[in-house]
Amino acid sequence: MTNEGGGYLIFGIDNKNRTVVGTKLFQGTLQGYPGRILNAIDVRVKVEELPHPKGRVVVFQIPSRPKGRPIQSRGKYTYPMRAGESLTEMDQETLRVIFIEVDDDFSSKIVPNFSFNDLDENALERLRELLQLRNHSYSQKTYEEILRALELLDDDGLNYGALILLGKKEKIDQLLPGAEIVFEWRQDPNKISHDFRKEWREPFLKIFDDVWKVISDRNIRIPIQEGLIQREVFAFNEQAIREAVLNAVTHRDYTIVSQSVFIKADPSNLLVLSPGGFLPGITPENVLERQAWRNRRIAEVFQKLGLVERSGQGMDQIFESTIRDGKGLPDLSGSDSSQVSLKIPA
Repeated sequence: MTNEGGGYLIFGIDNKNRTVVGTKLFQGTLQGYPGRILNAIDVRVKVEELPHPKGRVVVFQIPSRPKGRPIQSRGKYTYPMRAGESLTEMDQETLRVIFIEVDDDFSSKIVPNFSFNDLDENALERLRELLQLRNHSYSQKTYEEILRALELLDDDGLNYGALILLGKKEKIDQLLPGAEIVFEWRQDPNKISHDFRKEWREPFLKIFDDVWKVISDRNIRIPIQEGLIQREVFAFNEQAIREAVLNAVTHRDYTIVSQSVFIKADPSNLLVLSPGGFLPGITPENVLERQAWRNRRIAEVFQKLGLVERSGQGMDQIFESTIRDGKGLPDLSGSDSSQVSLKIPA
């Protein structure tokens, strides 16, 4: 049902004449089924028990599958769908259509109740500074002209890209509280509690440099002997870490309001957790060859600011800098459909 768009599964109703007959199914065990279903096929159903004079009725509310991802059951390549009263395996054409589905660009959507007065002045000034480094003509433009040129503003208003990059803290708190970055440091990687923690829920262009500074304050130099030459390597490479943070902000799923971008670090590695799984067609195995953008508007702004290469070279640069420093390969996974994790060795 989730592969067919979702719906309701109702027990206690006669299938022919649609009258209530009641059911004794799931008595005493009903509330355990949502968790079992979630663990089995990663679908979060809702269930309720409805009393009726003619008997007890049980209703399962089943959501639609995510865009671009059919739900699997009983085997790696089996994707069941309804065919009348029966279930059948999806044909290859149906699967192809699903896999090429693309989510709407969240960062391009207009934000209700968000105006020019809700933009942070420091973030706007930082935006102008970065643009001027690449094009001096921006020094003569008004902020409104700049925002229109970057497609963060149109006649309908400001979009979520503007809120995430430039919105005042109080508006982010109110309108998009999940747009947050959390950093935790553990001197001992096996410790449960952290030794230091900092949270940012502010416009990203205002805090981007501060995120790196907080990480850099815990950086160490490691001497490496290469023949007769000794060079120093930092535990945390600035280019790799900045790219990882930019990647998380660009590609995270902002509709997941219960999770933040999480950066967990210790002397041996740094882990970036970004809400939202891989986009359709992207896997840990092909991420260096294929590119996709969950928030295209943010990606394009970062490219115009000179912060990222929209061609998708950011992940390449993370791998290249880490390998060049002799640290081995970063560990990239997205096995949990709710997040992608990137572990960068120190």
